Amino acid sequence: MSTNINPDTFSNLVVTEAMDTTAPQVPAGDHPMYIKSQKLRQQGEYWLMDLMCVATSQEAITETGKDEPTVRGSIFIDFTAEGALDFGRGKNVQLGKLRDAVNQNQKGKPWSPGMLVGASFIGRVSHRIDKNDNPQAEIKGYARA
Repeated sequence: MSTNINPDTFSNLVVTEAMDTTAPQVPAGDHPMYIKSQKLRQQGEYWLMDLMCVATSQEAITETGKDEPTVRGSIFIDFTAEGALDFGRGKNVQLGKLRDAVNQNQKGKPWSPGMLVGASFIGRVSHRIDKNDNPQAEIKGYARA
């Protein structure tokens, strides 16, 4: 799509319509979705895996007005002192639940985080208010599709 915009005239553009101040969110509840991307990041002393997921329910598409309504999920990741994923008791439980939801949690079967991209599951969406008072949808639970 090509649009003929003149950046030099933008400052003098006159409009009469009000603009939205919040973006429509995927509704709270359970939605079929797939993982579009995953990325590891560090926050202070903690490691998190951020998931960008696309909700595929008609309700999510209708409510957001987007063909690919996205919802973010973040999972704390536990590592050993040597830098390997920690498989100790009570470690990486959220990651285990996600892997189970996408049928990738079998002992003895090779797995890597990149295998999550494209995987489908049912995501439990909830809403919270961010630091700028904007509503944000986020994934709070993972179940098999």
